[in-house]
Amino acid sequence: MADYLADLFAKYDIETQQVEYDEGRSNLIADMGKTKVKKSVVSGHLDIVEAGDEYEWKFRPFSGEITGDKRYDRGTSDMKSGLFALVIIMCELKEEGADLNSSARIFDAVGKEIGRIGSKRMVKQGYIDGIDG
Repeated sequence: MADYLADLFAKYDIETQQVEYDEGRSNLIADMGKTKVKKSVVSGHLDIVEAGDEYEWKFRPFSGEITGDKRYDRGTSDMKSGLFALVIIMCELKEEGADLNSSARIFDAVGKEIGRIGSKRMVKQGYIDGIDG
């Protein structure tokens, strides 16, 4: 997910940084705006809880099956819709050349479901130092 978002942000010339948490799992930071003034951050998470034995599910957990007007998929109603809304807003602002009077940062971490491990490490490493809101 972090790779996909980094590639998407690159198309809009939005600066990103991936901070590896573990092999194959990275936190992602995306920044835009004036970096020397007030800084705002919004946060989301990139991963989902493991599905366990997928054969015990009524619908396969990663199938994205649609039945009637409902979609069945692991993480369908999780943070991903909120996360992508934030991503789209940032890309739209950049594309329109919005003159922000602050900087905006999207902070997407791994491990939210398991003790907020990604966020805790990012805080400890100083990635939210100087955030105003």
